[in-house]
Amino acid sequence: MRKSISLFSLALALVLLAGCRGGAASEEPLQTEIFNGITYPRVPERAVEKRRKSEFPKGKIKSIEQLPIDLLIEHRELRLFKRGDYLLVQHLEFRRGAYLLHLISLKTNQVLAELAPWGDGPDDFTDCRVIETTDPDKLFLIRRFWDNKLFYISTDYQLVPYGKLPEIPNVRLSSDGMFHLGSDSLLCLFDSGEGEGVGVIHLKDTTARGITHFHFAPGAGSYFYLGNLAYNREKERLAWAFLYFDQIFFSDLDGRNAKMIQYGDPQLRTLSSSSNTMYYYDCGGGENYVYTIHQHSENERDHRDGRYLEQYDWDGNLIARYRIPDERWMMYFGCATEDDHVVYMVDYDQDLFIHKVTLEWE
Repeated sequence: MRKSISLFSLALALVLLAGCRGGAASEEPLQTEIFNGITYPRVPERAVEKRRKSEFPKGKIKSIEQLPIDLLIEHRELRLFKRGDYLLVQHLEFRRGAYLLHLISLKTNQVLAELAPWGDGPDDFTDCRVIETTDPDKLFLIRRFWDNKLFYISTDYQLVPYGKLPEIPNVRLSSDGMFHLGSDSLLCLFDSGEGEGVGVIHLKDTTARGITHFHFAPGAGSYFYLGNLAYNREKERLAWAFLYFDQIFFSDLDGRNAKMIQYGDPQLRTLSSSSNTMYYYDCGGGENYVYTIHQHSENERDHRDGRYLEQYDWDGNLIARYRIPDERWMMYFGCATEDDHVVYMVDYDQDLFIHKVTLEWE
């Protein structure tokens, strides 16, 4: 008989070390600052590195292959998550009979399970978010929005109740910003009217620790610091790509060894509307590399300046830049395979929207 398990008994495998990665820079004591009531390491000015897009080595997209999956959904607000030979599609579809989660086998391209039915009943979901885990008995954790309950997808493809996230006093978590749960710690995004902050919640005592925060322009609200987080547990690194700044941030999972790569004009176009130039639409990580989707245009469907997949290693070194064909409306990077030469991406203009993209770089 399955039982709902208290969150405080979770024994998952995220290890957020307080140590450093070595080298003289990491030996230096970290200055700190308070942002939205949470203490964060201060990113030193020397961590900012100005680069040009022309410095990227050129990469080549060898092939783009539609996955022949019998999966048609109406609303394409979606994410892809990969674990082993499983691909989880999360999306939002406001209709009876819709399921918000689809578990797919990458070996057979078959839908293994439809989970999280949309609706307002006690067993339904109005929206949900995926939280990754390394627990071998649980493929993914699922957070249901309306009651903050947790579920897990079992290895026999069932959605099983798994307790409830506790209330965290004096901390406002971003609705989208829960990334990995393990060892009684939650890697998450703190929300604020002034900006965003990446941090960790220690669930046993509900204390919060900041890793890094983003707030660069006086008078700019949190809207302008929207972005996407990628992280790597084994390398203990994270990357944050900004939606409205042409820059990307890297650091350890304790905030050390930070690097901010800044391209072009670092200033906001406006502080009062959403008409800012779009830059990094998405960001995701693989075993060895970070991938971002970059577009520099006034309108998100304007192809004049092109759309690119950019590739970095986890230390923020430029690996390759790939021009996405103009006829492709690929705005989401999904996930990478183990060797990083194959990634899964979403093309919004295709009914069969999941694509296997093979890359080549020097």
